[in-house]
Amino acid sequence: MVLRKGLNVRLHELGGLTIATSAPDCVLLEEFAKDAERLGADINGVNFIYMAFDAMIPALEAGVADAAIIRGSSAVIASGAGHSILYQNWDVEPGDECCPAIVDQAVLALLAQRDRLELIQPLINAMVSAQQLSPDEQRRAVANNTVIPFEILQGQPVPEFSLANDELTAIFIEAAEHHEDDHHD
Repeated sequence: MVLRKGLNVRLHELGGLTIATSAPDCVLLEEFAKDAERLGADINGVNFIYMAFDAMIPALEAGVADAAIIRGSSAVIASGAGHSILYQNWDVEPGDECCPAIVDQAVLALLAQRDRLELIQPLINAMVSAQQLSPDEQRRAVANNTVIPFEILQGQPVPEFSLANDELTAIFIEAAEHHEDDHHD
């Protein structure tokens, strides 16, 4: 959750605020609600508004929203614009329509061309090499290749990558087929 610039509240002080989220059944909102309850914060008085992720930072800038439950990558960008991160949950699960389906993306990028591995071998090599870097070296690489300053990235989690064995590959393929079947029902 990102708080708009200049707003200084704690998790238990959210009542009466307008908080942007992508949809009433978004997993990010569901996880936030569970964590808020676990931490003793009452969010019943929150006014939730629904919008696309790419509209949330402009909504914060315009004062339309006091806060936004937003993807981690967007939260880092918002932080760089002077907004503050109040709450973080980096336990991303695939399959929610409001969130990036990370496992599906991995399947698309790394498994879709399994029979033509030479096409993605440079990507795999780069990802394996990046895992050898320290977290700060990874953050520095992101800062050097984006508009996000290194200082904003400090303390943020870094991605992890490892090669999938045949057993894990089978799980990914099964999950992708199941996800595809769900979309056709």
